[in-house]
Amino acid sequence: MTTDLITQDRLKSLLTYSHDSGEFRWRIKRPRCTLGCVAGTPSYHGYIVIKLDDVSYKAHRLAWLYETGVWPIAEIDHINRVRNDNRFSNLRLATRFSNCQNRVKPENAHSKHIGVSRSFNGKRWRAYIDFNGKRRTLGVFDTETQALQARKDVESQLYAAT
Repeated sequence: MTTDLITQDRLKSLLTYSHDSGEFRWRIKRPRCTLGCVAGTPSYHGYIVIKLDDVSYKAHRLAWLYETGVWPIAEIDHINRVRNDNRFSNLRLATRFSNCQNRVKPENAHSKHIGVSRSFNGKRWRAYIDFNGKRRTLGVFDTETQALQARKDVESQLYAAT
């Protein structure tokens, strides 16, 4: 087994890809699969995974390789937040930070904004930001709007340089 990543030529010899539907289909016959059947299975986390030459790949990364000819140098973000929607128009290169920002807050969260939550006593709002693997508390505020503004101010300063 090789540890080299699959090439675009090898990928295209094994699979077809529809950038409109985001589906990969087999070009070759496989056990328990007819020619042209959909490739890949959903992972526990909701991503489609395809095994090629004994190596498992996430389909959204394969889609990037298939369409551009190069492996993505950063993370691939699903713009609409649907992890199995691998249409090329739904994929974009993203930094770790921007990929993490494109997520849905849990339904039971007190604030719909990332980096803003109720303070421990439940009467005020606190702002925080995660940067370089560390959480930084930005303060406690009287309103959610004030906490959000503090978060946005620090966010723009921290990530303007990156």
